[in-house]
Amino acid sequence: MTPSIPLIRAGAIFPILRWIREAGGDRDRYLTPVDLCWVDGADPFKAIPVRNVAMLLRDLSRSFGPDVPWRIVGNLGFSELGLLASLLTQSATPRQVLRRAAAVLPLHCSHETVELTEANGELCVREGWTLRFDGDETLHAVQQYCAAMIESLLVCAGPVTPAVRRIRMVPHPRFGLSHLAGLLGKAISPAPTGALEICIADHLADAAFPGQGHHRMPATNVDAVPPLRPNRSFGASVAVLLAQMIGHGKPSIDRLAFAAGTSRRSLQRQLDREGQSFSKILETVRREEAERRMDLGEPISTIAHALGYADPASFTRGMKRWTGQTPMAFRGELISRGPK
Repeated sequence: MTPSIPLIRAGAIFPILRWIREAGGDRDRYLTPVDLCWVDGADPFKAIPVRNVAMLLRDLSRSFGPDVPWRIVGNLGFSELGLLASLLTQSATPRQVLRRAAAVLPLHCSHETVELTEANGELCVREGWTLRFDGDETLHAVQQYCAAMIESLLVCAGPVTPAVRRIRMVPHPRFGLSHLAGLLGKAISPAPTGALEICIADHLADAAFPGQGHHRMPATNVDAVPPLRPNRSFGASVAVLLAQMIGHGKPSIDRLAFAAGTSRRSLQRQLDREGQSFSKILETVRREEAERRMDLGEPISTIAHALGYADPASFTRGMKRWTGQTPMAFRGELISRGPK
């Protein structure tokens, strides 16, 4: 099991949600089995589980064809991608975007790695993961999705297809790379190491984005983006994910184990080693979310439902346990303090 639950910003899935909608697919049919129905497409900075996203790409590939990750990105609107989209507002060329993306990657995805090398008239991108997916079929879908995004970025700077000089990726266990040959020709070949490798000619990496069309998105203050891993503990990643799940179905240890790619018992043992427990972390997350929503003035019954309590009375008992006050008394104290 990885030291923490692998997380990624929800913006990474927005093109997938859009593609399902435009293809006339049943959103819940594909999102429910991978526990992503709670991702609403509104907040690109929400933290969601990497493994669940990878399995969604795999499942869509099984239903619509092994090249579907590439097709999803085909009419990509970069404004969908949140943090990565904002890099376009600060960059004049694909090389600048890729350099900045590599620098801020830990804020976008907790277990993805990107290395850039520049030599022999090429910019080479090597993308890898510090986690194991559930087989080459899933890894192929993930690598194809990433490669398609880089290709799409390059096409923004000039209509050359394929824009990459070489791509090496893990083949699909059944179809190999034949389903991408029509798009990439001889540029694509099997990855010798299991990592995705993309090489781009310098003149394409340094091609200027035309006009200001790609610079109309508001820039993101990277310093204001909360970390995906506040510290290296497993419990911290559990807290981050639980905070996102609150209000979207009942948080459970089984859902966390699914996201971590492990068993319920292994997850509990990992928390035990850190002196933590699922119930303690959930209690802390609920308390913080309750105080935030109380400060926003939400109705108490709405807060109780969002936090997964059976009724307002159960929520009242929780508030008394946390603050020594009823929800009404706590809200009255907030009002008396005035705005922060």
